[in-house]
Amino acid sequence: METLHKKQTEISGIVGNYLANKHEDISAIELVIEDKALKFNFPPHAAKTIMEKVRPGSFVKVVYEEEKPKHDPKGDKKPKLKLLAITGTPGGDLIIEEIKPQKINGGPLAESLTFSSFELLKGKKGDLTGIKSGKQLVHIHKEDQALVEIITPGSTLEITAVKRTDGGFVNQNQDDVFHIQKLLADGQEYISKK
Repeated sequence: METLHKKQTEISGIVGNYLANKHEDISAIELVIEDKALKFNFPPHAAKTIMEKVRPGSFVKVVYEEEKPKHDPKGDKKPKLKLLAITGTPGGDLIIEEIKPQKINGGPLAESLTFSSFELLKGKKGDLTGIKSGKQLVHIHKEDQALVEIITPGSTLEITAVKRTDGGFVNQNQDDVFHIQKLLADGQEYISKK
């Protein structure tokens, strides 16, 4: 392990699995070093590029820095490892900050979705992170937690949402991912705050 700048560290290991965040987007890579797996986080929009160039089982070097959790007044939480670069890949070196969101031309159009059966996806703290029906996943942002109050078991949900158009994201289940604009359930309407 070599310290590069104040907070940057370089380490080598074998690529393990790709890991998803609470929205089911790939946003981390495991590196196995001496039978220990370390998790390195990266922006979800960089997943496609990283996954195309870095295969599980490959030996690579990574450059990372530690990030302290934002909400940790006591300082008890372990720092997260933020991936900065990957070197030694057959496809060349990757500098993570140089991987920009891959917007698709034409801009997104709102779509109407109807869910008669669905699953509410929740994060570690019980916050609503998504509504899933079949291969369609509607992301719920923290600003829209109040919409859970109008969703009851057995409801039919009428959702207006915009399909995600950034081609760099990779959903762990290959779902079609949407961002909610409006939801109607049992005659009650909720309009997204985001």
